[in-house]
Amino acid sequence: MEADYPTELLQSCLVRALFRQMVTTGRVGDPLADALDALRVDPGRVGMVRYVLAMSEAQRAFLTTSLTAHVAHLVNLTPRFAAGWLPRTQDRVAIPLAGGRVVLCGVFDLLVGAPIPGTATLCAVGLTTGGRWAQARMALHYLALLETLRSGTPPFRVALLHSALGRYGVEDVLEEHLRAIVSHVVVRLSTLGAVGGGTVNG
Repeated sequence: MEADYPTELLQSCLVRALFRQMVTTGRVGDPLADALDALRVDPGRVGMVRYVLAMSEAQRAFLTTSLTAHVAHLVNLTPRFAAGWLPRTQDRVAIPLAGGRVVLCGVFDLLVGAPIPGTATLCAVGLTTGGRWAQARMALHYLALLETLRSGTPPFRVALLHSALGRYGVEDVLEEHLRAIVSHVVVRLSTLGAVGGGTVNG
């Protein structure tokens, strides 16, 4: 029996797969088929693929309609990036702290720009498929902090795309954003300290 995947998680994984395809190739054909093809190459998502294939025809039709709406918004929100901008999706960051007892982890949906030591040259793009805008914005600020810890320089700008609403926001990364997210992380770390360490995700 296949695991039951919450609708929000399923939709998020499928839309993110399509977003990566759009950034890489500039197009999406059949949204559901393309998303499933992308997930098939990830061993951790094979169960999700089987779950979708086991859906009724009506359920898959509803899912396809939803994905098509998200893709339509992303087409309008996502520019084509020239190769010189070095667009890269699913850029994973892991920052060990306290001798490795705590690890700050995150995944950029999209990073654009060529890293230059000591210079803020990157733009981080986050994708949310639903939920609260403020929460998604905070997650993007958390990723900006991780990039600061990784390279010594924060992204100069972050952009948030809301594929369900067709909404976007762009802002420069300010010191006040990093200070606020550091305070948030400190609170999380104090909780983890009581149990001897762990992993903090955005």
